[in-house]
Amino acid sequence: MSDLYQKTLVDHARHPRNFGPLPGANRHAEGVNPLCGDELTLHLQLAGARIEAIAFEGAGCAICLASA
Repeated sequence: MSDLYQKTLVDHARHPRNFGPLPGANRHAEGVNPLCGDELTLHLQLAGARIEAIAFEGAGCAICLASA
């Protein structure tokens, strides 16, 4: 099980999903971890209370990128 988890984590870190700018985003949130240097910006395109699109940009460790 841990081997599968590790392979999935590494794959998501090397090939992050939904990574990049999001044209038309109408909400943004930034997060910085000063202890390790991870920096992420989350972009959302909302229509009312519904998320229509989501993406992120930034840099960080493998766990940070995979979870984003």
